[in-house]
Amino acid sequence: MKKLFVLLMVAGLVLLSLAGCGEEQAEPVPAADPETDQMQSGRILVDQAGREVEVPEEIERVVALDTGLCGIILALGQWDSVVGTTRYTVLDDLLMEVIPDLEAVPTPGTSTDVSIESLLELEPDVVIGGWEIDFIHQIEAAGIPALYVEPVTFQDQFDEVLLIGELYSEEERAAELIAWMEDKLQQVYTRVEGQEPVRTLYIWGDPADPMSMGTFGGAPDIRNEMLDFAGGENVAAGIDQRWPSVALEQVLDWDPEVIIVWGWADALEPKHFLENEDWQPVSAVANGRVYKLPRWSSWSPPETIMVLQMAKWLHPEQTADLDPDQWLDELKETFYKP
Repeated sequence: MKKLFVLLMVAGLVLLSLAGCGEEQAEPVPAADPETDQMQSGRILVDQAGREVEVPEEIERVVALDTGLCGIILALGQWDSVVGTTRYTVLDDLLMEVIPDLEAVPTPGTSTDVSIESLLELEPDVVIGGWEIDFIHQIEAAGIPALYVEPVTFQDQFDEVLLIGELYSEEERAAELIAWMEDKLQQVYTRVEGQEPVRTLYIWGDPADPMSMGTFGGAPDIRNEMLDFAGGENVAAGIDQRWPSVALEQVLDWDPEVIIVWGWADALEPKHFLENEDWQPVSAVANGRVYKLPRWSSWSPPETIMVLQMAKWLHPEQTADLDPDQWLDELKETFYKP
């Protein structure tokens, strides 16, 4: 098992003021150009595609086209700036609980399907989205600054938090959030380190077909890292894809000891495995070790709590002293305050 932590190094920027030698007669001061002054007041940020993006000095109106982004912005104390978000945000049970009137926030689309006309009506200072760089280019072509994020791994997610912290000039708060997440991951890892990894099938399904089987393969993905931290071994790690579909025959061959259902697989529940005769030969089903995670956003701070929940299913004795509900209360009290 690999230890996947980030060492944060915060470099300060030193501003040097150079004063030239004075002359008897000062040069006349050029008249102010409002348009030029406005342009010079912007800042340059480097997004997760390595692109330099000019954004306003003050950020007051933001469209966040991803549920995970909404969790990060909330945790940085900047939710009041969000004037638009993805249509999927209201499906996140935790965000719906902690953000009043979340349903009233306009939803101009998603990171992969956005209405430029709707975005323009919201007059955002910046749009943040991920996964499809083409849509970011379309947004920029409409004259709106756009930051691209792609938090595939925990490392990427921490970089994303730092980027959003820089956007809002909340670098210190961002560092505190990352430190909180790293501490929680470390606590879990310390409990399960040295234990035999538990063979685990992490599964999702098509809501139209509760028995459809899709899993998370061995390609770099935060779900694999979650299993690593929790003391699991992804039985689908040999498939070099992020979200492959698998047949029951393959699952029978893997014979996972535990099955974990993705929280957003709305129509897929543990009972669909436990009550199905075809699945009875699978060790996880035979031993009643089929569980479902809460419907919380991936790529956001609550994932550390989901790692603990996984570890309690995989290694209950080693994690008996850790309480996911306590961590959730701590997250709400410390960061999730609109």
